[in-house]
Amino acid sequence: MRSTAALVVAFAGALTLSVGAQNPPPQQAPPPQPPPIGQAPRDPATPPGTPGAAPAKPGPIVAPPLPRDARMMVDQATQQLIDQLKQLHDAYMQRQRPEDAALVATQIDLLRQATGLPEDGVRPERVNLALYRDRTGETFEFTITGSADYPIWGTGIYTDESALETAAVHAGVLRSGQTGKVRVTILPARGSYAGSRSHGIDSMPAGSAAGSFGIEVGGGSMSKPTSITNFRGRTGEVLVVPTVGTKTGSVWGVDIYTDDSNLGAAAVHAGVLRPGEFGFVRVTIADGQQGYPGSTRNDIVSQPYGQWDSSFTVAIAPRPWTLRLPDEIPDASGMVNLSALRGQTGVSFSLKVVGVTGSVRGAGVYTDDSSLGAAAVHAGILKLGESGWVKVTLLPGQQGYTGSDQNGIKSLPSGKTPGAFQLDKGSK
Repeated sequence: MRSTAALVVAFAGALTLSVGAQNPPPQQAPPPQPPPIGQAPRDPATPPGTPGAAPAKPGPIVAPPLPRDARMMVDQATQQLIDQLKQLHDAYMQRQRPEDAALVATQIDLLRQATGLPEDGVRPERVNLALYRDRTGETFEFTITGSADYPIWGTGIYTDESALETAAVHAGVLRSGQTGKVRVTILPARGSYAGSRSHGIDSMPAGSAAGSFGIEVGGGSMSKPTSITNFRGRTGEVLVVPTVGTKTGSVWGVDIYTDDSNLGAAAVHAGVLRPGEFGFVRVTIADGQQGYPGSTRNDIVSQPYGQWDSSFTVAIAPRPWTLRLPDEIPDASGMVNLSALRGQTGVSFSLKVVGVTGSVRGAGVYTDDSSLGAAAVHAGILKLGESGWVKVTLLPGQQGYTGSDQNGIKSLPSGKTPGAFQLDKGSK
């Protein structure tokens, strides 16, 4: 195993060195700042060949995907090495050596980045959309990891032989290496497909194909959005949502952020919240930018990025706190994660919810992982299918919860939990 682990380290180092060494900068100019991991360098502003323009440089060399059996061997060896490094990291922490532990943690991150191995050590199987050709017009949701490694044909509408993982990056739905939900609509065959370069990915043109698909952000909709990315194309819309300032999470931009930036981290970077501080923030949807600068502010490092399809700005929202989305949206409960608000005891806010069936634990006081819509029906505030305003009050976790059958919703009893809430009728 030691020799295999050495091969993994050499493999990871070779990948890292190949990216940094293949295009040395001219001696008369400082090296450009590297783009974020997974993003190809943006095209220079001055076209090559014009007076004063820098000579054109080739893009980064992308190694072809390994055969599946070889990839599994590398993944297994990498995961075993990472497990050993994690044990070493924990030992350093126990011995009060945080600097050494931090160095080991950085090496673990570099190994994952070099090999593309997910945190759980399991590389998801690629989606084969050619198997869905007889489902024209239907929409499916997949959880995938964006990749720059596979061929695709088309722009906006892709041949069903195109790799969904790379099409998602080309379409601006995911970044390379980012895992998320995407919504795919199966479309009929077309006579031709246009190629283009977008988000650092080159798609190829093609003639007729046996099937097609379109792709958009998954995990929510305009009837029940779950993230800021669900509001792409709605420039100028204002959302008022709860969040907790955090020092973790990725951020791209300065004052104007890419719409997939972590909201809590962006709020700290913008000076709207402090780390750990809870508050409601005013999010304004903005147009996508051709480029986003990066900076370090309030101990948050935002990264630079190239073109992205949608943006937002963030500011503090005044009290009384109400979760506000556009009026036509009937259910705002997807925009709040009550379990992430544990510790904010006594905080109250109103939001619009649709009464639904779902998992509920407790009666009167509910566990914070209970469905808001189902709890509202159980509490007699809403009827099934009814959209209305409810007031949520955050409570400390209880030692136990009783269950009951009320208003067509059966809630279950529960033992001790770390967080809870109660509901009352709310108002706009």
